[in-house]
Amino acid sequence: MAALRRLLIRLDRRAIFQAARLPRGTIAVHEGPSAGAGAGGGYPQWNCNHPNSRRARGGDPAARPRTRSCIAPNANGADRVLCNASPDLRQQIGENPFLHPREGLRHSPIKAVVLTNTDVGHITGLLDLRESQPLRLYATERRHVPK
Repeated sequence: MAALRRLLIRLDRRAIFQAARLPRGTIAVHEGPSAGAGAGGGYPQWNCNHPNSRRARGGDPAARPRTRSCIAPNANGADRVLCNASPDLRQQIGENPFLHPREGLRHSPIKAVVLTNTDVGHITGLLDLRESQPLRLYATERRHVPK
């Protein structure tokens, strides 16, 4: 936990503060656009028949679909640190130019991922980051439930 705290302190505090004030699930950066604000299943969630979900499925611009939660603070002006890696990560990378490759044939501005827990919705996107790019992974210590 101490390593995670140290990493979060080193991240761009303004980006983290701004992300905390946006709707849950937003990819937030202080110099770029934001995308997504869905919960664990995105929005509309696959099994939700609420009127708002029906509006989103019907194409109402006031109820636009959103991807699952993930923020990507700017670590040093160019590199990104993801806080969790949602199953929608490939789509989120495609929709946000600040996450696109910029150098050579293979590149990623994503240099690290901080996992806040091991929820499936927070780790599944790691599968999209396995293509021969250096990547640091930060997580809390493993905890055992007492018997």
